[in-house]
Amino acid sequence: MKKLKVFLVDDEELALKRLNRLLAETGRVDVLGRSTNPEEARIQLAELPVDLLFSRHRNAGHEWL
Repeated sequence: MKKLKVFLVDDEELALKRLNRLLAETGRVDVLGRSTNPEEARIQLAELPVDLLFSRHRNAGHEWL
């Protein structure tokens, strides 16, 4: 079975670590990257072929996707 390629964005590093661990435990997901900074994430995403983006960044008025 093909694994989903995902990228994680969250303003809390602890949440990123936990989500990364939970997804890895499924054995069905490859986390290609993660970031707490939406601008850095946008740069990385331009180069990565992801299937799914998990995003929870609470910066009011910040439109980046």
